[in-house]
Amino acid sequence: MGPAQPNQRPNSTAACAVLTGDDFLLTSSQVRGACGGVTAMCLWRWERSPRVRFPPPELRINGRRYWSRNAVRAFVAARAADGRVGAIPVAAPAAGASGA
Repeated sequence: MGPAQPNQRPNSTAACAVLTGDDFLLTSSQVRGACGGVTAMCLWRWERSPRVRFPPPELRINGRRYWSRNAVRAFVAARAADGRVGAIPVAAPAAGASGA
C-alpha cells in the first residue's frame, strides 16, 4: 500500500464536480434549497422514507452527501407532476461568476 493521503475538504468546485454532460453534484444545502428550503431533518427523513423515494446521494465524503442535480430535478418534476409540490428549478451554477 502507498502512503495515506491527507483528508481534503471539498471546496465549492469539488462540490460542483461534473458527473456527465450537464449533470453535477449538489451539496445538502443546495438540495434543501432546491426542494423548497426544507430543513436538514426533513431531508434526512426523506432519504429514509420508502414512501417519499428521495434519490440517494451519489457520493459521500467524510460524512457529507452529494446528489446528482439530474436525480434531484427528476424527483422534483415527478412530485410536481403528481401535484404534490410546485415545480422548483435546480439551477446550474453561474458560468464565470465571481465572489466579488
